[in-house]
Amino acid sequence: MTGLRLHDRRASLLFFSTALLASFVLAACAKKQGPPPRQVATVAVAQARRANVPYVIEANGVVSPMQSVAVTPQVDGIIVSVDFQEGQEVRQGQPLFHVDPRPYENAYEQALAVLARDSATWVNAKSNADRYKQLLAAKVITPQEGDVQLTTAATSEATLRSDRAAVAQAKFNLENTVVRAPISGKTGSLLVKRGNLVRSGGNTPLVLINQVRPILVRFSIPSSQLPLVLQYGARGGLEVAAVPGGVAPASPSIDSLAAAATANPIQDRPGRSGVERVGASAAGATPAGSGAGGSASGGVANDGIATDGAGVGGGGARDPRGGARAAQTPVQQAGGVVGDRMFGKLSFIDNAVDTTTGTVQLKATFDNMNGRLWAGQFASTSLHLFDEDSALVVPQQAIVTGQRGSYVYIVDRADTARQRAVVVERTAGGLAIIANGLREGDRVVIDGQSRLTPDSPVRIRGANDLGGGGRSGGRRGNGGGGGQGGRRGGG
Repeated sequence: MTGLRLHDRRASLLFFSTALLASFVLAACAKKQGPPPRQVATVAVAQARRANVPYVIEANGVVSPMQSVAVTPQVDGIIVSVDFQEGQEVRQGQPLFHVDPRPYENAYEQALAVLARDSATWVNAKSNADRYKQLLAAKVITPQEGDVQLTTAATSEATLRSDRAAVAQAKFNLENTVVRAPISGKTGSLLVKRGNLVRSGGNTPLVLINQVRPILVRFSIPSSQLPLVLQYGARGGLEVAAVPGGVAPASPSIDSLAAAATANPIQDRPGRSGVERVGASAAGATPAGSGAGGSASGGVANDGIATDGAGVGGGGARDPRGGARAAQTPVQQAGGVVGDRMFGKLSFIDNAVDTTTGTVQLKATFDNMNGRLWAGQFASTSLHLFDEDSALVVPQQAIVTGQRGSYVYIVDRADTARQRAVVVERTAGGLAIIANGLREGDRVVIDGQSRLTPDSPVRIRGANDLGGGGRSGGRRGNGGGGGQGGRRGGG
C-alpha cells in the first residue's frame, strides 16, 4: 500500500513538471521577436537642378569627298611626262600628264593645209558664181550654166566648213595631249606611270582626285527623329559638330552640363566622422571641385563619376550655345585619339527612309580648311536641334529601372532614403531629363542604390570615402580603417 502511494506521488510530480515545462515553452514561443536594427548604407548623392539642355542627336558618320573624279585620257598615245607627285593637292586646270603630241601636231598642220587649199577654191568658186549671176541677169548665158557655177560655189563653201571643223578637232586633240586636273582636290595613287600607252576611253584611270575643301560627312539618324530635323531645319542650316577618327561623343554643351551636375555631389564636411554626419541636413554640404579647370580627356568628379571638365570653371572660348569651340576643346576618343571638334552645316536630307535599318541618311558640309577631315575616315557627329530651357536634370546613374518603371531614391532631411517614381523624358550626355516625379533641389542617390530599401537610413559619402575604400579611403576622423579603408569606427 505504501509503495502504491509513493508511485502515485511520483506520477503526479512528473505530470506537474511536464505541464510547467510545456507552459514555459508555449510562453516563449508566443513572444514576438523584434526586427533587427537596419544597417546604415553609405551612398553618394547629387541635387536635381535646372539646366539649359541642348537637344543633340549623336551618330557615327563617314567622311565623303564633295566630288571624286577619275582622270582618263581623251587621246591615244604614250605618256611622256607626269607633272605632279602622288598625294599632291592640285588646282583645277593644272597639267598632270603629257601624252606624246607629235602625231596630233602633224594632224593639226594637215588640217590647216587642207583648210587653206579649200579656202582658195571657195574664193574662186564664189567669184565665178557672182560673175555668172551678172551674165545670167543679162541673159548672156543659159540658166543651166548659171546653176552649175552656183552649185560649185555652194559645194566649196560646205567643204570649207568641214575643213574648219577638222581643224578644230585636230586642235582639240592636240590640246588634250596635256591632261589637266578637272577639279581642285587631292590626288591619289598614280595608276599609270610614264612610258605607258594609254587609250581614249580606257577602263584604267590615270589618277583619282577627291575634292576635300569643302567636304561632306554623311551619317544616319533614326527615322523617329526626322520630324524634329525637318521642323528645326526649316529655319536654316542646322549646326553639326564632328570629331574625326572616333566614336560619337557627347556634344560640348551636354558635356558641360554633365560635369556641372555631377562634379559637386553632397558629401560630409571635411574632418567629420560618419557617425557625426548621420542626421545632418543638406545645408551642411560643402561643394568641392567646382573651381578646377577642365582637362582634355574628361575629369573624374568627387564620387568617381566621369565628367568632361571643360565645362566646370575652366577656361576657353565658348560657342553661342555654351559649347567649347574647336580650337579650345580637344576631345579624348576611344583608343587615345585626341581631336578638336569641327563645325559645319546640315546640307542634305535623304528623300526616303531606309526600310532595312529604319534610318535616314543626312549629310553635313564642312569647309575643312585645316584638312583634318579625310575621305573615308570615320567621324563622330552631333546634330544640334534646339535648346530646352530650365530642364530638370539629374545624373543618369541615379535612375533605377524596376518592374513598375523608373524610380530614384531621394534622401530627405533625416537622411532616410525614400523611393520615388519618376518619368524620364530623355537622356543626354550622362544626364536624365525628368518630366515628372522630382523637384529642384531634391537629393538623389547616384551610387549605392543596390544597398537600399525604401525608408532605410543612409550615410552620405564624404570626400575621404571615395570609391568605398581602397588606398585613399583608409583613415577617418573617429576610428577605423587601415590602408584598405574598409571599416570605420561606429559602423
